[in-house]
Amino acid sequence: MRIYRITTRHSQLVDVSTPHISADTSGIGSSVIILLAQMYSEIIQGTWNGSTDYAYNFNEYFTNHTSEANGDGLRFKCYMRKGTYKLYLYTRVGPNDGIVDIKINGSTITTIDLYADANDYDAVKTAENISITTDGIKTIDLVINGKNASSNGYNIFFSALCFILTGE
Repeated sequence: MRIYRITTRHSQLVDVSTPHISADTSGIGSSVIILLAQMYSEIIQGTWNGSTDYAYNFNEYFTNHTSEANGDGLRFKCYMRKGTYKLYLYTRVGPNDGIVDIKINGSTITTIDLYADANDYDAVKTAENISITTDGIKTIDLVINGKNASSNGYNIFFSALCFILTGE
């Protein structure tokens, strides 16, 4: 992946994929990062499929429901700049849904229980104060890690992950 920055002084592209000095990447990266479910880079475990359905956020979802199991997961990669973020998980919650860990570079940043008494197809779950200490490409994992005692399964139906920069 090549990453470029437009210089304000000469209006030219500077390749900062392998920066020579830290100033080369200062300010690179968006303050809003949207990772649609089908933009995953790798399946960690499970059988996943997507579908279009207007009841869901973004009119689509991605799910492991055909072979749901503890440990099912997807991996995403994206560039994140240093700062504090708020996470939005656009998902379904319901009586057959599991608990999901969201990890950045292998460290769990939040755990979200997707169980609910009845299906809600356009739920939004959030986590705040997610600290990214260095600019760079991050590995983001979404992994089923157990289930609520009242849940009947390990399902996840989600549409997107969104990170919004809340502080530098």
